Amino acid sequence: MFKKLDFASRIVPLSFLLLASCAAVDQFGERIYDGNRNSQLAQNQETLVNIVRSSHLQPLNFVAITQVSGGQTESLNTGLPTVTFGPLQTVAQHQYQISNSVQSGVSGNYQSAPLVSTQFSTGMLSPIDLKTVAFLVGAYPREPVFFSIVESIYVRRKTTGELVRLVNDPSRDQDNTCLELIGHGEGKLLSEAKRCSFSLFVNLMGRLTNVGLTAELQKSTSADKPAAAKGAKGAATSSDGASAGFHGRFCFDPTRSLGVAFRPLCGDQSKTVQLTYRFADVGEVELLLSLRSPIGVFNYFGRLLNNQPLSWRNFYFTNQARDLIQDEPFLNIVRGHGLGCFASIPYAGESFCVPESSKHTALLLTLLLHLRNLNIQPSDLNSAFTVRLSNS
Repeated sequence: MFKKLDFASRIVPLSFLLLASCAAVDQFGERIYDGNRNSQLAQNQETLVNIVRSSHLQPLNFVAITQVSGGQTESLNTGLPTVTFGPLQTVAQHQYQISNSVQSGVSGNYQSAPLVSTQFSTGMLSPIDLKTVAFLVGAYPREPVFFSIVESIYVRRKTTGELVRLVNDPSRDQDNTCLELIGHGEGKLLSEAKRCSFSLFVNLMGRLTNVGLTAELQKSTSADKPAAAKGAKGAATSSDGASAGFHGRFCFDPTRSLGVAFRPLCGDQSKTVQLTYRFADVGEVELLLSLRSPIGVFNYFGRLLNNQPLSWRNFYFTNQARDLIQDEPFLNIVRGHGLGCFASIPYAGESFCVPESSKHTALLLTLLLHLRNLNIQPSDLNSAFTVRLSNS
């Protein structure tokens, strides 16, 4: 009897050791990192597929990720052994079995909403406002921004009133001889504008960036508010800038100028908004920059995907932009399976890849993502869609 009690006194502490559990804090950092990478990959692929769609003149589609969530659970259940005391025990009763149960689970889910509201569609079709331009050139090199969002430049000669339009589209050049005008456009700005519209656009944009063309935020006054929606000729298209106390405008930054900076100067609080420039052969001209809409930028990139110059380096005039583009085309999207893709998608029986090494194209995708996000309203993220199924 004393021996059996002695055995029981030994098995009971052992059972407490088996029941003991240790608590550990869940290491969720890797899952948050994976969620970050996955959501960014989804946005890059959406941007890329919409560029490809625009190259086929197909409808674009945007989907907002409204929520990404995940969880992990783990549990360990340990049971006490069944112990039988007394004589005449069977062989099975001499075996002390401990039942264990381990359960582990990882869950993740996301919620998304198609961006189809009137407000979103209107914003994507409206010309980009100058407040947004000021934000973009404050964060990124000027030339990729200007070549993406500026659709054309109107040039009016002050002495005669002669007006020409230079279009930012390589297909507007009628022959390859126009490329010579990029570096030597003197005397041809007005006379060759129709035949070599794009090359002369590049020539003028290079001149303007060399004398410090940029965009800035300026405090709004009550007199600025009624003029908040002037359309595509370079003025703001919404009252957002005025309501926030600031509006955007084009200006010339003397600290970025290789020569004489023209009007208006950045930081000058005057009401001057008209861009002016002086050519040695043409004289003083007034400039009007027409801005694309976000959808217009997608469509422009779609056209470049089908036909664009193989190298863009000579179209840029600042060292910062040339170092960024190197020897690549403006939009470096490779057809076919690529190795090491920043973003890749299959579409319409083809594969499309943005090479990992293409920092310039990655920047362009970022610009498109900003333009998309700026037009999303809170109601777009909370919209619910009801699907009804019937047998009829």
